[in-house]
Amino acid sequence: MEIMERLGKIVTRFPKQMIAAIIIVTIILGAALIKIGISNEMKEGTFFPENETVDANFKIEDEYGVVEIVPILVEGKDRDVITVETVKEMLEIEWAIYNDTGIKNTLSKPNSPSESIISTADIIMQYRFAVVTGEYDVLVLAPSFKQKLIALNGGKNINVDGVNMSKYLDTGESEDKSAVVDFPKMKDKDVKDTFNDLLNDERVPALMRGQIIQLFTKDFTNTTLKAEATMIIVNLNASELEGESEDDYDERFEKLETRMVDIIDSRNPESDFSVVGGALIGKDINKASDDSMKIIMPLAFGLLILILAITYRNLLDVILSLLSIVFALIWTYSICTILGFTFNPLTVIVPVLILGLGIDYGIHLVMRYREEREAGVRVKESVGITIQSVGMALLLATGTTIVSFLSNISSSMGVIREFGIMCAIGILSSFFIMATFLTAVKQVVDERKEKRVDEDKVEKKKSEQPEKDVGVRFLDNFLAKGAVGAEHHPKGVIAAVIVVTMILGSGALRLESSFNIEDFLPEELEISKDIKYMANNFNSTREEADILIEGKNMADVRILKAIDETVNNMKDNKYTIIDSGEPRVESILSLMQDYAEDTTTNTTQDLKFDKEFRDLFEASDTDDDDIPDRDIEQLYDWLYEENEDTRNDAVPLLHRTDNEYDGLVIRIKINSHTLKKIKEVNDELNADLTPLNKLEEDGVVDNVVLTGGPVVIHVVMDSIENSMKRSLIITILISGIVLTIVFWFTNKSKILGFITSIPVFLVVIWILGTMYFVGIPLNVMTLMIAALTIGLGITYAIHITHRFVEDIGRIDDIDRACRHTVTNTGTALFGAAATTIGGFGMLAFSVMPPLQDFGVMTALMILYSFLASIFLLPTFLVLWAKYVKKKNPEYFGHHVDAEHVIEERVATDEKLGEAKEEGKVKKDEKEEEKPEEEEKDKKEEEAPEEEKKAGKVEGVDEIPEEKEPGKDLTTKKEGEPTEEVPDKEYHKIPEEKEPGKDSTTKEEAKPTKELTNKEPEKINKIS
Repeated sequence: MEIMERLGKIVTRFPKQMIAAIIIVTIILGAALIKIGISNEMKEGTFFPENETVDANFKIEDEYGVVEIVPILVEGKDRDVITVETVKEMLEIEWAIYNDTGIKNTLSKPNSPSESIISTADIIMQYRFAVVTGEYDVLVLAPSFKQKLIALNGGKNINVDGVNMSKYLDTGESEDKSAVVDFPKMKDKDVKDTFNDLLNDERVPALMRGQIIQLFTKDFTNTTLKAEATMIIVNLNASELEGESEDDYDERFEKLETRMVDIIDSRNPESDFSVVGGALIGKDINKASDDSMKIIMPLAFGLLILILAITYRNLLDVILSLLSIVFALIWTYSICTILGFTFNPLTVIVPVLILGLGIDYGIHLVMRYREEREAGVRVKESVGITIQSVGMALLLATGTTIVSFLSNISSSMGVIREFGIMCAIGILSSFFIMATFLTAVKQVVDERKEKRVDEDKVEKKKSEQPEKDVGVRFLDNFLAKGAVGAEHHPKGVIAAVIVVTMILGSGALRLESSFNIEDFLPEELEISKDIKYMANNFNSTREEADILIEGKNMADVRILKAIDETVNNMKDNKYTIIDSGEPRVESILSLMQDYAEDTTTNTTQDLKFDKEFRDLFEASDTDDDDIPDRDIEQLYDWLYEENEDTRNDAVPLLHRTDNEYDGLVIRIKINSHTLKKIKEVNDELNADLTPLNKLEEDGVVDNVVLTGGPVVIHVVMDSIENSMKRSLIITILISGIVLTIVFWFTNKSKILGFITSIPVFLVVIWILGTMYFVGIPLNVMTLMIAALTIGLGITYAIHITHRFVEDIGRIDDIDRACRHTVTNTGTALFGAAATTIGGFGMLAFSVMPPLQDFGVMTALMILYSFLASIFLLPTFLVLWAKYVKKKNPEYFGHHVDAEHVIEERVATDEKLGEAKEEGKVKKDEKEEEKPEEEEKDKKEEEAPEEEKKAGKVEGVDEIPEEKEPGKDLTTKKEGEPTEEVPDKEYHKIPEEKEPGKDSTTKEEAKPTKELTNKEPEKINKIS
């Protein structure tokens, strides 16, 4: 309270200086924002947490080279891609992509097109070429795209001899004319027959046969030989170039994928070709984020203007509130830009949040300021009282809200931490600007008006008490039902809450986390439809998990043996791809075995085999178990130094620093069925790592980490759940401690803070249960809703509790006090909740589904919190108050200076018609009984103007009798209760005061005590 009192004094003493300071700071921060600029980022790594698994994944990308898969979806003209026309179009587009200089240099293996670009068309025509030429080595080495087209379209191809296969790597024809093969032109039936023969030819490697089936949609069968779609897989080298920044890297890949789109469009194929690359996905998500802002912000501001216009009915107040919000946005974005934050779709929430919550501060401050002015308080004093009184409740609400956002600092996800800090800065900026700039401008403007206004007009205005309109009266009656429930049906209310909580709680316990970067794409985009189609219609996702092994010496036989055992453990895996009984795994051991083993047959030559390396390998394998046990470093050196091809094969699996081999990578091909079984995949692979983990325990290696795409996604999903739990626990603990301390300090109650928190704790369960039943998972957006429920929802409970304790201190009837609290404070909270719900509800118009889900769920959470505070919290407060009063009847009286309040109101109550003298109430000098009509006429003559109009003049029997100073207005001299005084009597504005005189005292009376931080409940100053 002291903080707000000091702030109020500063603002009221130096309003012009405060306005100038706020404007100058805003200009400086705005200039910084323009100069630095906003940096946007949206890719999968944006949401990765900071932990060992993610670090290992990035390390592999940087040091071992990573293949970036860019799928090109191909949908057939007549729902069939196994046709001459589709195969021809695919080969022509592959040829064009391969021959594009920029793309070719970025391929995973620029000198080997068959390994860099893979499609069903390639495999079919490779087999066709092998059958016609009789040279099955082409199944391994592969002819050029041009030769494949010749085999399809018909023509003559130069064939040298069956031993030298280097010609198949050329794009042009050989100059050797020693042999010419005539390829007959193929028709649709020939393509299907060739494909059928391929599937049944044992000379075709099993890997190739399995691969081609996986590249077709699930509708493919061996009998129909039809498939409605297939894919071209373009493998790019995802390593960063030397000196390349992250932004440059992203831009380079975006250009590469855009170039593929341009190549396809330039050929205008009849089949439907769609590039579905990660860079294009990120580009479209960023565009969707920008589009969302363009839609949401105008709608939010429009709704805001409408609500403010209805609430204020004053143009200046509307402009000031909007200007304060704009200032807060500038402060927030500028400070976060200076801190180096990167903006992403998550930050779209921030301006909406500032609009929805920040404007509440303005509404509370402006409405309380008006209340003081209508009560006849001068401008300067009204501003001071407003900041001091309303500011305390707002400061508590701001504190709990900031705590809820800052709790995200505990998250392992950098993007979540930055979001929490950004929101906290935004809320704090909104509160400070509203409490200083807005109030200071009001003071400067209204003080000028005050000097021009005639005091008689002021006094006349003070005496006018406009009646509530029909809408407000209806709202009051509706909200009063919360008090009725607390008064008459507390057990029923609690029972109903228990039932609802149990039902929704069952859903909350089953709520699961989810993460997929593609979820941020608008559903109506073509790329979104393509991604969804691929996920639902293809058998394989072509995923890869990696195992990173690090240590000082990787040339250790124990490491190679552990690798062999680990791979053998994968043979019974459900999600690891198995070919001919062997897991599809690449490691330095498998690479050495490939170079040492000759698999040449009568029809195909093993082009990987090298006799020199075989001799070295056999010499190193002393126990003939196909695992070298000595001179291992010599084998590594051969792979690294023999030639470019061997080095290109070794680098993705073996790392060397200063001639020391310090790292290995095992690459595992898996199929997690579009991440639906991601947890099972992770558990399966972790179980396989026992031999390698034993090496780490024994100190043979420094580190063994399971990583790679699916594993990282699993880590992200775990981080989402853990982040929600941590932020929720932190928010509950800190908010609970703060509320307990505050209510103990102000009300000497140990449990009032906990009681205030009960509805919000229940709302957490309700909102999580609702998410489960409507099918919204926990993701990087919705994980914050639980903590937000505490931070935002508890503000409504704080206002109710704060006002209830204040009311019960001056109204001796607990039930009446409850009704008074709910109908007065509840109406103000309804307006505040409406603005917040409307602000977050605007996110439903976002083009990104996760933002839509977050907006709808947060708006629903605010509604739950409001309803719980109005209809549930009063029940607990009434039960608490009755229990406390029963044990200590004087408890509530200790918190309110009843004598001062009664003296103030009795002395100024014109309806009583009593003179004022030294703060004591005198009896009516006329004690003679008068005829009823004469008494009625007398009262009507003395009644306030508004009561005359309404025809309401209360009887003499309703006037308290002979009160002693300090006694309750509602009790008789003997202490027996009299008839209740209507609630409005407690808030009636004094009339006919002398200009400039305090309305609470006589001219000769001592001045009223000032409201200080030690007497927070003496006068009702909290809205």
